[in-house]
Amino acid sequence: MAPISLRLFGGFQATVNHRVVTSFGNEKSQALLAFLAIENRAHERSALATLLWPGYTDATARANLRQALHQLRQGLGGRPADEEVAANSDTAPLLITRQTLQINPAARIQIDARDFIALIQACDSHAHAHITQCAECVARLEQAAGLYHGEFLVDFGIADSAPFEEWRRITQEWLHLKSVDALSNLAAACELGGRHEQARDLAQRWLEMEPYSEAAIRQLMRALALSGSGHAALTQYLAFKRMLVDELNVQPQEATVKLHDAIRNGNIGTGGAASPAPQAKPGKMPTAGVPVARTVLLGREADLAAIDSLCSRADCRWLTLTGPPGVGKTRLALEIARLRQAQFADGVVVVELAAIADVTLVLPALAQALGVKSDARTPLADTLLLRLRDASVMLLLDNFEHVAAAAPAIAALLPFCPNVIVLATSRALLHIEFEIALAIMPLVVPDPATNTDARMLMRNLAQLETELGD
Repeated sequence: MAPISLRLFGGFQATVNHRVVTSFGNEKSQALLAFLAIENRAHERSALATLLWPGYTDATARANLRQALHQLRQGLGGRPADEEVAANSDTAPLLITRQTLQINPAARIQIDARDFIALIQACDSHAHAHITQCAECVARLEQAAGLYHGEFLVDFGIADSAPFEEWRRITQEWLHLKSVDALSNLAAACELGGRHEQARDLAQRWLEMEPYSEAAIRQLMRALALSGSGHAALTQYLAFKRMLVDELNVQPQEATVKLHDAIRNGNIGTGGAASPAPQAKPGKMPTAGVPVARTVLLGREADLAAIDSLCSRADCRWLTLTGPPGVGKTRLALEIARLRQAQFADGVVVVELAAIADVTLVLPALAQALGVKSDARTPLADTLLLRLRDASVMLLLDNFEHVAAAAPAIAALLPFCPNVIVLATSRALLHIEFEIALAIMPLVVPDPATNTDARMLMRNLAQLETELGD
């Protein structure tokens, strides 16, 4: 079989034997191929039909899937499939059964996004003190950065398939964030190694992807100054500052101003504000931390494990714990926040919403908890974005159900704040973008007659009552 190449960064393009394929028929066939390429496993035909043709009858959706598969096989140079099953070979691009479809792992198919993900995952699983000082992982990041030629499936969409669009958007955002991380770490590694021109190019590329990132502008300013272009570094700062003032009506962060002053005074590279920082962060968040629980958490081990597992997912940006009042949502959220706060450079910020009756007061309450001062000339959402975009923090938003209308405004910040996670509690789903939900159920009270732990608990309570009585 002729070699196949699939490019998903910067759009969609498939080539067979170095010739661009234009005979897929429609975008549904391309969408099917892209999904199979990234979700690299066997998929039920019924699930694929629902993904691409939601709202259709099962028969119509499956018929459309067969037609898309027929066009896909023709475009990739394979033999047309029959109505249900095609013969497979070791080199066929697709493995097809009556129940499932998948990309053939043994086929000669180059997929830029899949190769990118493999390189990033290899870095994530590799043991090293810091990625910027690991030659193996730096080499992997260089390969990954070379593969990323634009946003995943940019300008590609399926208007009548909300499930596919949701998958594309989430995957696009995740790959964007991973690319930014790669550029950030590569630029820092180059700076540490004295390769300042390469660090400059990487930082410039990073800034083009995230034009409001102060971590990126600081990296670029350092690279320019250390390569002998101090004037260019100061010019970049002035242009960045002007953009912030003109577009967002805010000033640069303190760390950026200090770096500017160090470069202007010729102190770059002597320590302090001008020292390399692989992951530059804004000023510290308020340090009140997670409130100390006054009770021991009993019988919630399975719930804690489930919540912790969800928080560990790469696509978990907003987790809502739902359930009736008094079920223990807040107590569980506080325990997870306590367990995970060390994983966030800026810790956990708790915002209690129970006493807020006006939806318009939610953002001001969040701003107050973050230590953000509002400015009448600047929309508060923009000010919060500037505070959170380079932050690493968990936002615990408690009792959200009666101000649920404010949730979309907070969720809208998340695509621009890659290291911010929201953990919310609510009596009902908030129905917002990014939301992952977990229902918290009431504990089942064990029968003391048959449960040893319950009998012990009853004895302890009786003893406590006696001691308090004395």
